[in-house]
Amino acid sequence: MKKLSILIIFFLFFSLFLNGCKNFRETDNDYFEKKQDFSVSANCKQNASSYKMKIEKNGSQIKLTYLSGKYVEGLTFSFNTETDNASYAGLETAKDSETLFKATTPAAISKAIQDYMSKPGENIEATTEYGDYQAKIDKTSGLPKTLKLKNQNFSCSFD
Repeated sequence: MKKLSILIIFFLFFSLFLNGCKNFRETDNDYFEKKQDFSVSANCKQNASSYKMKIEKNGSQIKLTYLSGKYVEGLTFSFNTETDNASYAGLETAKDSETLFKATTPAAISKAIQDYMSKPGENIEATTEYGDYQAKIDKTSGLPKTLKLKNQNFSCSFD
């Protein structure tokens, strides 16, 4: 009888231990792998405008291409650690990253992507020099789901 009661107590402690581990894994969202290089489409809204863009991240380079929008379709911005450039209809301009496009929404998007890639979790709220942003990352794929930039009145959802 004594051995049976010890066995039951051991089983109860063991089951409580396993249950505690299960709950920790379900609530812990800091430890999953974010996709470091990706290419996604984004449905974006800014003020009263809606447009679609393609966002590509390859290493330290982030490239944003407008796929729709009356005046911006075909406009491409590329940001990396040394130079930034923009191109449209065969015209291209490049400058060092300290001066070009400092006040543009694509620069703010790029900086937010760089920033949230270095932070743990799937729901990130942080600040860059462009202001506050919120990002959600899909835990299964490691790809971005949504991005909101408060100062630019910008939001997008990724396909």
